[in-house]
Amino acid sequence: MSIFRTATVAALGVACVLAAAPIVAAPATNLEKTSVKVGVGSKNGFFFLPTMVAEGLGYYKDEGLSVDIVDAGSGGKALEALVAGGVDMISGAYDHVVQLRAKNVALQGFVLQARLCDYAVGLTKEKAATYKKPEDLRGMKLGISSPGSGSDMFLKLFLAKHGIKASDVPTISVGLGPTAIAAVRAGQIDGLANNDPVLGVLEQSGDIKIIADGRHDAGSKEVYGGPYPCAAMIASEDFIKANPKTTQAMANAMVRTLHWMAKAKPEDIINVMPKQFSQPDPEVTKKILINLKDTYSADGLFPENSGDLAYKALGPYVPNLEAAKPSLAKTFTNDFVKAVQPKSN
Repeated sequence: MSIFRTATVAALGVACVLAAAPIVAAPATNLEKTSVKVGVGSKNGFFFLPTMVAEGLGYYKDEGLSVDIVDAGSGGKALEALVAGGVDMISGAYDHVVQLRAKNVALQGFVLQARLCDYAVGLTKEKAATYKKPEDLRGMKLGISSPGSGSDMFLKLFLAKHGIKASDVPTISVGLGPTAIAAVRAGQIDGLANNDPVLGVLEQSGDIKIIADGRHDAGSKEVYGGPYPCAAMIASEDFIKANPKTTQAMANAMVRTLHWMAKAKPEDIINVMPKQFSQPDPEVTKKILINLKDTYSADGLFPENSGDLAYKALGPYVPNLEAAKPSLAKTFTNDFVKAVQPKSN
């Protein structure tokens, strides 16, 4: 039985949104590229939601851009597509940029989409009933979206914080959508590290109990030591240097979206999700959005110590990360966000 259903948007609701849209300047005509491919780990994933909301609001079009959002199936696969040149940029985990700098892959974040990570670890209700402490995870089989993904790293960091080797907790790839939910409900795994809406659907149905939660300040402090720059718009340094006006246009659209989301009600966001955006029941979606409200950045700016934060969190657990240390300052830029010309939403 399908867990997700195609989102439906009432014609009246769309009309109201469009009627309320501001009058904006004519789209730029001197962009280096007007067609841009943006990779995401999942069009179902709320980790990537600002990218889809910008599309639903028409903000890309306002900037003269035609944006193709490519669903790669997981954050790790979206990153691979970016490195291979299959997409121009991604909405993905910022700390991937730091990790790849150690391998001389020069990526750069240019808009921060989330100040906290949309990751959590949950156990099935059967396993949660006997769970007392993190050490109890040894021997359990947990689902992750894919190897190397943000959820995979969140799990490894949580385990390491409690002195548990990653090899003591076997993992299996379950994706970021219906396959992850099905794996839990079929008893194929004992729990999972994942994102919303997977987490929200399983939490609200009582199928899992959360034991580590990066979606709130307390949980982020436990795993990362505090707020942790997470979802971001990322491109290669070469792309950014060759296409500064296109990058600025993307930043304009994204910052405008973040400002809008900071003030929007859950119902407003639901109404502008693109029709092809698969989602749970609207009431489930509403509860997820309320839970995630504080994770999204309101202004798109990276903390000035973002590189250091990622390095400190990952350094003890990621092999050879020391090679990234000299270029931490290059892993992000706030130049494009600071150059955004405000538009009323």
